[in-house]
Amino acid sequence: MKHHKKFQPQSGPHGRKTGQRPTVSFPEACTRTPSDKEQRIAQSGADKDEITCIQIARYYFNTFSNPLSQTWMKAFATAEEHFDYCNGPVIASLVARVLDAVRQSRRSCFMFNNPACSNCADILTEHERRLLTALSSLRRGGVERAELELMMLCEGNDTARIMMWLRELALALPQLPARSLTVASH
Repeated sequence: MKHHKKFQPQSGPHGRKTGQRPTVSFPEACTRTPSDKEQRIAQSGADKDEITCIQIARYYFNTFSNPLSQTWMKAFATAEEHFDYCNGPVIASLVARVLDAVRQSRRSCFMFNNPACSNCADILTEHERRLLTALSSLRRGGVERAELELMMLCEGNDTARIMMWLRELALALPQLPARSLTVASH
């Protein structure tokens, strides 16, 4: 669901429209809620690094859909801010490679949420959720789950190139903390 513009024409003294351009106002706060196939980011189980990758992806998608927005620059700034000056650009570039591979494999539109709306940015679309789950699963050794999510995301089309770039991205991200292993003694 997108924010809808509301045009409010100016009225003259007798209720007639004047020659002025209408003013545009946006709702003060988005009231969007997740649909059945969507989910709040907090419920995804993803860590901050993976969530940042989705935010970076949203800036790229915003640039693809609205080139004049130039939000690809915000993608790099977000990556540098979160990952640091050296690693951020590498990660931002790898996210772009993953998205390019998705764009080549997927036939229909990739639905993404507005990165500038705090409420929308807190919700994962079904497509974002599948991409995030693939990345999270791959980082935790769940290759089969990652492949399944990518297959669903790409509507059964070839995902080998996506998986290659997703692996590179997973390797570039900071290492996950080691799980504590408890050994029971008898």
